[in-house]
Parts: sequence; structure tokens; C-alpha cells
Amino acid sequence: MLHQKGLPRSRAAYGCPNRHNMHRLVRLKLRPEAAATEARTTKKQLSFPFVRIQGQEDMKLALLLNVIDPNIGGVLIMGDRGTAKSVAVRAVAGLLPPLEVVEGDPFNSSPTDPKLMGPDALARFRSGEKLPAVQTRTPL
Repeated sequence: MLHQKGLPRSRAAYGCPNRHNMHRLVRLKLRPEAAATEARTTKKQLSFPFVRIQGQEDMKLALLLNVIDPNIGGVLIMGDRGTAKSVAVRAVAGLLPPLEVVEGDPFNSSPTDPKLMGPDALARFRSGEKLPAVQTRTPL
């Protein structure tokens, strides 16, 4: 069934409490004033506290060990739906301090440690250039 302006009717048009992306898009098309309101009310959502995750002890240990020693090289997390995989990773990322990285480097290279540099930053470092550093959040 089509709305009078050619848009399909959906639950979003009737004030559906769900905030799915589809509903949000339809709502913004039907009510342009909602776009301005939504832009003002959008906040950074806090992640779930890492210590509150129940079970998954091996996964939590692997993530913490990778935070302590990045030379491990990462963690591959696999599991069924609903086992807090993404929640755990977001929670750990929220605990990490800001990183000092080479400005403009796509690999987030360390400005001082050659083992943690991408190829371009490493070549510049070996040529004796002082690499400009900036602080950034841990990418997720």
C-alpha cells in the first residue's frame, strides 16, 4: 500500500518505538523536521562494561592478553549468534588509552617503534625523518 506521496506506509509513519535504520529513514522522509531533531539528539553510545560480561572466560583472556602484548598479532573470535563477541571487543576498545600514531598514516604506525610501522612510515623513519605524531582513539 502506498502513501499519498508515493512512499510505502510503515510502522515508522505511525510512531513505531523501534529505532531500526529503515524506520529512521522512512521517518525522515515523511517528516523532514525529524532530521534536525535527530541530529541534535544523537549521542555517542556507551559500550557495555567489560567486567559485566558473563562467561566467555577464554575470549576475555585472549582479548586482555592482546591488549597487554600487541606482538601476539590479534584475536580471531568465532561463535554462535548472541555470545557477546562484538560487545566484548567494543568494551575492550573503550578501556584502551589513546594511541600515539604517525599523522596521516593509514596503518596507524607507531612514530618510534619500527616493529609497529607500516611500509611508508618505516621508509621515512629509516631515512632519518622525524615522524609527526598525533593522539587518536584505538580504531575499531
